[in-house]
Amino acid sequence: MNGADEARDALHNALSAAYGPVYACGVAFAKAQKECAAMTDLGNLMCSAVGLIVAAEALKSAADNAEKCARAALAATFQETGAPEVITLHHKAYMSAKATFVSVDQPDMVPEGYWNEPTANKKAIKEAIEGGIDVPGCTLIRPNGQTLNIRNRK
Repeated sequence: MNGADEARDALHNALSAAYGPVYACGVAFAKAQKECAAMTDLGNLMCSAVGLIVAAEALKSAADNAEKCARAALAATFQETGAPEVITLHHKAYMSAKATFVSVDQPDMVPEGYWNEPTANKKAIKEAIEGGIDVPGCTLIRPNGQTLNIRNRK
């Protein structure tokens, strides 16, 4: 088995593991929807609506978990294979360096001009630091990691 086969199998396994909970929650949501549609008594319909909302919340949670799992698995596949990007009919997926961000280490040292009450104006602080101006109490963090980006194609 070569590296591409191993990467493919790992991606298949991750996507398959995420499918089961989403499917089960989708079935529960569909069942709750059918129960609501069948209710003629307002009180019973309201009770069924509670069940529908709970099922929808569970489906949303399962879908969020599936998205995180699929995103992590695809990012790992990009890193393992060195693929620069994947282009579909409507989307483009690629890896990029995580964005730099401002860390306000000592808020009491941040000059008055860098505040948007009640928090520091991190955009202005970032621009200042990148422009070579020292902002006391603040540092610019440049993470080493990569992140998966998925954009719509125009």
